[in-house]
Amino acid sequence: MPTIQRGDIQIATVGWLQDVPWQVFATLSFSSPRIRFETAHSKFHETLNIVAHSIGTRVGAIYAAGTRSKSGAIVPLHFHAAIVALKPIAYQMVAGAWAGGSLRTSSIRELARVERYDPARAGVEYITKQAADTGCEWGLRDVEFFSPTLPKPHMGERAARRWQAELNRRP
Repeated sequence: MPTIQRGDIQIATVGWLQDVPWQVFATLSFSSPRIRFETAHSKFHETLNIVAHSIGTRVGAIYAAGTRSKSGAIVPLHFHAAIVALKPIAYQMVAGAWAGGSLRTSSIRELARVERYDPARAGVEYITKQAADTGCEWGLRDVEFFSPTLPKPHMGERAARRWQAELNRRP
C-alpha cells in the first residue's frame, strides 16, 4: 500500500474545494499559550455559529488550528480559516464574534485578522499544507453544501429540503 504524503493530502483537498466560493480568510488568535485545543475548537465553532445566526444562513469553513508560526516558532494557538456562506459575510462580524466571547480583554485587532478571500493568495492551500504537521489540527465544516461536486453523505432528506429552501431564498 502506498504511503500518503503531506503533498498528496494538500493536492487532493484543494482539488475537492476548488469550486467553493470562499468569501473570507481569517486568522483568529488566542494570546495565552495555555488554551487547550478542545476549548479553542469550541470557541471557533461558536464564532461560526454566531455569524451564521447573524446573517441567517449556514456557514461553511476549512480551518487549521496550530501553535507554530510560518518560521516554525512556537506561538499561542490560532486558527486560519476560509469561510463561505450564501449571503455576504461582514469582516467586522467575524472579528466581533471572535472577540465577543474570547478569553481575553484586548482589542479586536489583536485577536482577529479578517479579510476578503483572494484566490490568488491560495488560502486553502495555506490551510491544508499544515495537515501533516504535529501540533496542528484541521477540519471542514459544512463545505459540501457550497460545492456542486462534493458528495453530501451527511445530508439526509430533511436537511436537503432545508438547504434547497435556503438556496431558493438567496438574493
